[in-house]
Amino acid sequence: MRIFSVWFFGLSVWSASVNMTVYRVTPRNYTGLTNLDTGDAAGDAFFGLYEMSAPVICEGPGADQNLLCRNEPILQIPGFNVYTSSVIEIDPRFGDYSECNPNPNTGVFNCTHFSKRCWYKNPQFVKDFGSLCSKNECNCDVVEKQSVGREFPKFGSQTPPGTPAVCADDFFVFEFFKFRSIGKPYRTVKTDLAGCCSTCAADNAHNSTTCALYEFTLGQCSLFSTQPTSFNVTAAPLTKAGVWMQDSPALWLQHAIGQLSDRMNGIGFRLEKKGSANLAKFLVMAAAGGALWNRLETSIPAASTIT
Repeated sequence: MRIFSVWFFGLSVWSASVNMTVYRVTPRNYTGLTNLDTGDAAGDAFFGLYEMSAPVICEGPGADQNLLCRNEPILQIPGFNVYTSSVIEIDPRFGDYSECNPNPNTGVFNCTHFSKRCWYKNPQFVKDFGSLCSKNECNCDVVEKQSVGREFPKFGSQTPPGTPAVCADDFFVFEFFKFRSIGKPYRTVKTDLAGCCSTCAADNAHNSTTCALYEFTLGQCSLFSTQPTSFNVTAAPLTKAGVWMQDSPALWLQHAIGQLSDRMNGIGFRLEKKGSANLAKFLVMAAAGGALWNRLETSIPAASTIT
């Protein structure tokens, strides 16, 4: 670990570089880490397992909006992907994560940020990068490109806190929106949320799906017989809802993936700008638009080819 200080623009900023090992599943002809996403051991292992769910997930609702279901040819060559392990030296102040994916026509990877918040709306970014970014600008390259981006990804169906067990066990649950184009409810009941789920489940006894979806708003439970085929929704801040998943392998698998994601608790990293040659000059590099990380070594473990 190195500790260094650089003066510029009248500011003195101290930081300590640290070494970190990151992992990636990648086509063997993609070298380096620039414009690529990586993860810690748990994060990358989870993503490898998640990709194996594609045949089922991509037959379910919402597949047209799921990056997992895009058939990128460069990523689908049998026996061509390998695991890599890389040691990088970084400035440990993490920035915003972005998804880095290949262009389907050229195969060139590009990183896309989905956050719409200005950098200074994040208190941690203000603390870490306030001397390097201007609040006169909503976006800051140090946060979005030059630093190492980090996220704690949650995949699959994430059960909202406080969801009754009877809802979590049998339904793909969500909050704050309603589905469009599902017709009128076949039944409405005054009850609590647990009672709503129990009523819907009871209507599905004897292996017949009468209740495909419930919506619960302020003590009123509405039951629908039509299962949504896509995530065509409208905002409903007071609504809690759930889709019966016992007859849908895709929804059941999304539920299981959510549980696995929570248990593995992996981390994803984004390395967008090309690594700096000398991290000790990171403040100068930051001012000049350079990266706050440096790749030290990369290895491909023996027998790492993925079939």
